[in-house]
Amino acid sequence: MDTPDPNMPELFWGAGLIGLVIGLLIYLAVLGLMLWIGYLIIKAAVRNGLREHTMWLESRRGPRGEASSHGRMMTAGWAPVSRPAPARARCARVSRRS
Repeated sequence: MDTPDPNMPELFWGAGLIGLVIGLLIYLAVLGLMLWIGYLIIKAAVRNGLREHTMWLESRRGPRGEASSHGRMMTAGWAPVSRPAPARARCARVSRRS
């Protein structure tokens, strides 16, 4: 009895071309399903994180929507949100630091 060589491409043709196409389609479908489920998980995590952050921000505000500790909300910079400083004063403040 003659044992076929496992490195020969003739073994692939035993499954047939249609079998290979169906296998490739199933592989791509499973890969796409995994990516889609991962996308949905990340989307839900971001939505929950934004909801928690919004609730945290609202818990810090006073009764009229102001920050409870300082009386006005500040941005990451030095100008308040409600009244940004004029451009001239902002430039002067930057030039004093130099």
